[in-house]
Amino acid sequence: MINQMIQTTPTDKQEGEKAVLASIAIEIDDIFFSLRKADQIIRRELNLLNRYKERAFKKHCINPINEEHLKKIINKIQPQHLLMDEYIAYMLENEKNSIFSLIREYNTYVDKRKHEQEYDNYMNLMKIDEKLVSYIRHLGAMTYHLNIHLNLLNVLLRNASPVSENQLRSIKDSKDAY
Repeated sequence: MINQMIQTTPTDKQEGEKAVLASIAIEIDDIFFSLRKADQIIRRELNLLNRYKERAFKKHCINPINEEHLKKIINKIQPQHLLMDEYIAYMLENEKNSIFSLIREYNTYVDKRKHEQEYDNYMNLMKIDEKLVSYIRHLGAMTYHLNIHLNLLNVLLRNASPVSENQLRSIKDSKDAY
């Protein structure tokens, strides 16, 4: 059997980067739509609980957000590309206000919510839902902004790639001339 050595070219790296950016965009969209669904469920639930209509109350399941999956996708992006947009770096690294800390808080309240639903404790459920609404809105706004900045990063990388290819070609040509 003959071993073949595959060399990665700048275009291979660009295609890989585009695939990573596409997968992160899909993941962010999924998170955003999950948050919208959770927001609708919580608003309906709070409306019913405020009117004391526990009999009309249905136990809806709100799924937590998979923080580790999002981290794995983001870690595939080259750090120098993430640094092209300071806002992305801020949203990912600022521990007090990172998207990951908000996801952890959101998931904590989703777990508390499930616990209160099991015991039909409507007063505590109402307090948890009010907190959850705040996290849903904050996390929704952050995922929306992250999506915008990732799309801008995608455009920057797409527009920057021909320049870097031309520079590499020029360097190679100048070396061949000598």
